[in-house]
Amino acid sequence: MVVKIRPLTAANQEQCLCNETTRGILEVLPVVLTNFTARQNACKISLQWHSETELNFKKYEVEFSSNGRTFSAVGTVEGRGSNNSYSFTYQPAQGRAYYRLRIVDNNGSSRYSDIIAMNVSCTGKNVLVYPNPVNSILNVNLSGFTAVANGKLFNSTGQLITSKQLMNGTNTIAVDKLATGTYALVVTEAGGTQQVYRVQVTH
Repeated sequence: MVVKIRPLTAANQEQCLCNETTRGILEVLPVVLTNFTARQNACKISLQWHSETELNFKKYEVEFSSNGRTFSAVGTVEGRGSNNSYSFTYQPAQGRAYYRLRIVDNNGSSRYSDIIAMNVSCTGKNVLVYPNPVNSILNVNLSGFTAVANGKLFNSTGQLITSKQLMNGTNTIAVDKLATGTYALVVTEAGGTQQVYRVQVTH
């Protein structure tokens, strides 16, 4: 669809001498995803995501990596149309794990979702904080926790910036409005045990 745009005043009058100032193409994304998360359950990883929109879309290919660089397909989930929730379960080796979705259209073209990272452990609790440095959204991925934990972010002077309840799986903390600098993320379990993570915010 080609759209002609003319700058108008509140009185619906053109406000330049030209007849046409901008011409653009409206493009609708075939797939719009929300809530792409990962959770650990009995040594297996459950990936979950939701599609707001699916147009001329064929399938999701789930890809796994142990180093965040080289990915391989571990499964396929067929598209079911807009406004649908999906899940996929995979059991990797213990250690660092990365996941992404390859989104494949009917015409064969494809693109990728964001990457999810987590530590996989069947022997205890794990917390993975990424990316670090971070400039927009900080991900805090918990695995092996049986109760809600609390995450508190402090600046370099010890001032509390934000506090958030953390659940097993992927949690997010917005840092895009914070000043560049070093922060401390304190994760406190229900029993009082604390873990501290150094977070570098850059813009």
